[in-house]
Amino acid sequence: MSGFRLSLEPAPDAPMRFLRGDTDGNGASNLTDAVSLLAHLFLSGPALPCADAADADDDGQLALTDAVLALDFLFRGGPRPPAPSRQCGCDRTEDALGCDLEPACP
Repeated sequence: MSGFRLSLEPAPDAPMRFLRGDTDGNGASNLTDAVSLLAHLFLSGPALPCADAADADDDGQLALTDAVLALDFLFRGGPRPPAPSRQCGCDRTEDALGCDLEPACP
């Protein structure tokens, strides 16, 4: 077969799939995600692999409110972050945030 190549990698212009609330990109939402976001915001912590995933309230900005919403959901039964938060998916809203690295999404 000449000229045919099968690739399982996404096309370069394809939107990244992520899990909202998974700030550190390990495939799960937990306490370390809120800590990673707070370190990034207030302690000049490392860059986030996917800023869109860290935007827990999906308002297009990274702020303290994202960490608060994530912690409220995890520990107090607060509202779940907007989709994609149950399983990996693409962002349904337009904003300037994106992903520099593809998070752990099967």
